Amino acid sequence: MSPERYRFGKCVVALAVLLLLGAGAADVLAQTTTGKVTGRVTDAKTKEALPGASVSVTGTKLGAVTDARGEYVILGVPPGSYTLKVTIVGYSAQEVPAQVSVDRTTTANASMAVEAIQMGAVEVVGQRPLVETEVSFTQQIMSREMVKAIPTGSARIQHAVMSQVGVDRDGWGVTIRGNNDKDVAFVQDGMRFAQRFDGRPFSSYPTSSVQEIQVLTGGFAPEYGQARAGVVNIVSKEPAAWLVSGEARYITAGNKWYGEENPYSDNYWTVKRWLSVDPAGDANQDGRADFEGWKAWLARTSAAKQNVYLGQTVTTAEQARAIWLYQHRRVKEDGTVLLGDGTTLSQKDPQGRMNIIGEEGDYGYSYDATVGGPLIRDRVGATYSLRRERTPIYNAAQPSFLQTVHQGKLMFTPTTSTKLTLMGLRALSDGTGFGRTAENGSTIGNANGVAGGVADPPSTTWRTKMSTNTSRLDQWQVGAAWRHVLNPKTFYEASFTRQRFQIKARFAPTMDHRQVVAVYPDGKIELSPELANGTPVSRIVRERGSQGANQSPVYLDTDARKAWAAAAKAKGAVVIGNDPNGWVYPETNPDLLTGVGDLGQGSRNQDSSHSNQSDFSLALTTQLRRNHQVKLGITMQRTDMFQASGTIFGHEMMTVGNRTQWSGSFYAQDKMEYRNLIVNAGARLEWDRPDKHYNFHAWLPSDPNAAWFWQNPVRGGYAPELYTYDQSAKTVRPPMKWYFAPRLGMSYPITETTKLYFNYGYFYRAPSMREMYELYVSDLTKPTYNGNPYTSALRTIQYEMGYEQGFFAGKPHAFKLSGNVYFKDSNRDAFTLWYGFGQVVGPGPYWQPYQSHLMRDIRGVEVTVQKTRGRYWSGYAGYDFNLQRPDNVAWQTLSFDKNEPTFNKVWTANQAQKQAETEARPILRANLTVYSPAEWSKDHVKGGWELDLYYYRKRGQGFNYNPANDPLLRGKLNKRWIAERYANLRITKEFRVQKARPQFYLEVNNLFDWPYPSRTGNVFGFPSGMNYPLGAVQTTTQLYDAYMAEIDRQGKTPGEYIGEPGSAEFNKFMPIYWWTNYQNKRRFYFGVRFDL
Repeated sequence: MSPERYRFGKCVVALAVLLLLGAGAADVLAQTTTGKVTGRVTDAKTKEALPGASVSVTGTKLGAVTDARGEYVILGVPPGSYTLKVTIVGYSAQEVPAQVSVDRTTTANASMAVEAIQMGAVEVVGQRPLVETEVSFTQQIMSREMVKAIPTGSARIQHAVMSQVGVDRDGWGVTIRGNNDKDVAFVQDGMRFAQRFDGRPFSSYPTSSVQEIQVLTGGFAPEYGQARAGVVNIVSKEPAAWLVSGEARYITAGNKWYGEENPYSDNYWTVKRWLSVDPAGDANQDGRADFEGWKAWLARTSAAKQNVYLGQTVTTAEQARAIWLYQHRRVKEDGTVLLGDGTTLSQKDPQGRMNIIGEEGDYGYSYDATVGGPLIRDRVGATYSLRRERTPIYNAAQPSFLQTVHQGKLMFTPTTSTKLTLMGLRALSDGTGFGRTAENGSTIGNANGVAGGVADPPSTTWRTKMSTNTSRLDQWQVGAAWRHVLNPKTFYEASFTRQRFQIKARFAPTMDHRQVVAVYPDGKIELSPELANGTPVSRIVRERGSQGANQSPVYLDTDARKAWAAAAKAKGAVVIGNDPNGWVYPETNPDLLTGVGDLGQGSRNQDSSHSNQSDFSLALTTQLRRNHQVKLGITMQRTDMFQASGTIFGHEMMTVGNRTQWSGSFYAQDKMEYRNLIVNAGARLEWDRPDKHYNFHAWLPSDPNAAWFWQNPVRGGYAPELYTYDQSAKTVRPPMKWYFAPRLGMSYPITETTKLYFNYGYFYRAPSMREMYELYVSDLTKPTYNGNPYTSALRTIQYEMGYEQGFFAGKPHAFKLSGNVYFKDSNRDAFTLWYGFGQVVGPGPYWQPYQSHLMRDIRGVEVTVQKTRGRYWSGYAGYDFNLQRPDNVAWQTLSFDKNEPTFNKVWTANQAQKQAETEARPILRANLTVYSPAEWSKDHVKGGWELDLYYYRKRGQGFNYNPANDPLLRGKLNKRWIAERYANLRITKEFRVQKARPQFYLEVNNLFDWPYPSRTGNVFGFPSGMNYPLGAVQTTTQLYDAYMAEIDRQGKTPGEYIGEPGSAEFNKFMPIYWWTNYQNKRRFYFGVRFDL
């Protein structure tokens, strides 16, 4: 056995012993943000080692001296392109290029010529190796230039990350290999902004501040915790000279949906057929009028004595038509009321803005800028970044999603071996949503759509803006990081961060549902002078045990309004509220004007929750001999949370009171670098210490100790002081949780441009505070404790094998081929719960809190071809394919022992899931960048051009279609929706203005205007019978079956159009409000970038 192999074996054994003696982990903050440079200095003629040579990194204070073998190591080098200056007495100084990346080893050797030989000036440019042979897991390094070159339809960092192979999106944000963003660690400059409140990470960092982004989609080192899917490691700029960098983009106001420009007046099925007092036409050629006409409607309902609205008789067809028109009105920002027949009311609605069309909405924009540089020579530096975005939202309480992010960083370098970094970040997000606003999106559930978060119209056409909340999400983080280089081969880092997460979700100003609108027999519409403008002044709260009381905010009535209404009724008017009745049709429901409940009374949910979190970390990195880089770290985290969300009147209240959670970690890892094998081995030990919780029996209504809860109808939802008893009532602490996560990665360099790699590891994510402590109350008498402080962390075991090969290395046409296969086994894959409506908390079979009980196997293949540089073009193409097989399991029963729940572990598989085919939705994506060659840069006409193209295609969603209830088809994914696809194009022109290089661009999102249906199956926009043309008393299922039968007959794919919009064939088979089901309308953006 060679001495090198013997030393390698001893170190592996020593590391294994170390890992068995200790470890630990929660959420590591001081993750790696730097790289390493190593090399050997030799005599150019004799090839002998040169000890004592000085190697320095120009532009920094970093350097090293070669040892007896001529070797050197420089740790803690920030990512970027550098020149190494090598000097030794008797030899000419030499400059060597080096491209450094996060957590990577860059090799830079130098051959020194004796001083007598004169060498001319040489320009050196550092470039990243085509294949990084020491990397043992799947990764992508995205430089700022690469981030800018991908037209994703957005300027957000998350969308650039989503363009990479293995990464996708859901309604919240980034997903990696089938796991959502709760399982993804977003880290910037070694600090992680991820609150424990609900586990969602902050990811809207200013793009202009980015130096590079490292995306890890496979296994990752033990220093990263509280993540099961991947890591997005963002390194921001630390300029040695002053710079100003930024981007601004603009999108004009306009429709973001398919169909008519003005669906509230131009659409036949939703508007035009209802305008006539006589029978409408037969657009779908089924032999029946599409609407019987208001005369026939009045005759029919009068005969049945059903022409009554709020106790008032509708006497004429014109009056019925006018009521319908007002219920389906549009209101502009200035209060102008527009009716579907093209007329405008002489009075204005002070409550304003409802059902606007695109050209009346806000225009969208975003700007992102960073300024920074040295303040005191090379001792003190600073950067400041600002990002602001406005995204229009239609039919919502908040007209636009607004987000503002401030970020600052102050760097002190008091000595050549120490560095102190202070940072601060604050993000304010204003939007709308049911309960809260996603920080990285426009509305809850629509955070990162194809169009960059621009909201499409809702599934119902006429919808009051007051049916949602106004929400503000306030997040801030401050932190400090200290780095001290003890010697050229050892340094330690310590960091402390403090972050706050606060939600303020409130009722939108409610519509006035008092009788304030008079509709006269001749069709005239009059608004009351008492029509309210603003927020409600009182609330009606249902008394405990009562049924059917109004549960919404209301306006106080006045004598003046009552007198006005009485006078209007005396003239034959029907007096109605200012809140629309939604999508109402007379078909099988004769009660046309009252068939749908008012939508204008405000939404149900409010939120006043906050969380404070402190994180501390300490890590030591040392180079042991030449082949081992060891890192040891420890972290500690404390989270304080208070949650109070739900309605004012107590229905569906979610509370947790004040809770404090402690967690921590210890990790150890060794990067062993040998000529033919690189091993990354280590482990982490994570622990979680829950807070005390209530004695479960104390929640029984018969227990006098629970009177504070039962006797307060609001239950302290917005008054933290009412939780005094909450704190004193906590009696039981669940046991501390421990999780051991070993990890191993190996890379085998076959040649300088070819490698094989393998990695394996355990990955955990602990439950969020909501998942542990939340209490759900369905009404005043039936609470359900669905938070579960006893639940265990989610766990994934992952294996990955990969291969990379470079071709034509060092030439302009060089490219790289990468491929991997991976296996993910999760026997605890998601926190799910059953709310248990109508059941009290306490012993019994109905108490069903959050449980980590979903099992899932994921197997995948990824292939990428990438050309990172070239004279005329660069780009990549990738294909990722994964098979997911979920299996639902649950605890069958729960019992109690000394007030602690005991779970009887009985796995029960969901039979439909068990029989279902494994779902597979492969993704094909490609990016092509074509640019003017560098030698044309001084030509104002030919130089500075760039064309960027990005293509995305995802296989359609599988679904079950079994109209005959065939036993052999039950649970099978026997049909598949059309694919989701789009192509984005950007054209950029750079101009030379002295030292500035401004770039102007036009970007087109979904260039070919390919529509994609947002819903599948029988929810694909097919209404109930009362919403379909007159006489067609078909059920939703019958309409859906007719569509599917025609799709099969024509050999089309479900989701495709049948016929051209407006044709008889289209009208016969497509949903009547088809345009509300398709997303990703083509959009145009204009933008400018600059780097000064």
